[in-house]
Amino acid sequence: MKLNKKIIIPILFFSTLSVLSFGIIKKVVFKTKTEIVIKKSREIKTNDLKSKKDIYVNPQEAILGVWFRENDLTDKLEFTSNGHEKRYFDNILQYDDFYSISNECGGNSSQTDLLYLITIDSEDSSENCETIMNGVYEPNSTTLTLLDDNGRLVIYHRQ
Repeated sequence: MKLNKKIIIPILFFSTLSVLSFGIIKKVVFKTKTEIVIKKSREIKTNDLKSKKDIYVNPQEAILGVWFRENDLTDKLEFTSNGHEKRYFDNILQYDDFYSISNECGGNSSQTDLLYLITIDSEDSSENCETIMNGVYEPNSTTLTLLDDNGRLVIYHRQ
């Protein structure tokens, strides 16, 4: 395909870093602006472009699968495509709750691009919110880091 114009496409990248300062975890978001410049009459082959799937990550799909808790391989979470979060200890199912991912939870709204993992207890319908620090924002992530209600980081690794 031939291009007849110079096209400038601005792209914003966001990176999040958690910093421990005086016993408090602070979220720091870095924003980087990059431009892709396509020059006039440059020949572009379609396989030179990244597919939409490589650029956009759907958090609901990225979290699917089995995750083992760091330093405790007997603690396992499984997120299914039908909205179930199954927790196993020593490969024995302990509970089967429901989950969703959102930028709002428990009346709170994320002030950054971070999302919440919302777990709804299947027995009493109580809602639990954990901030997703990483694991669903980039393709093929192997680490899921959650910030629980007590401000503790909980780290899981993909099976």
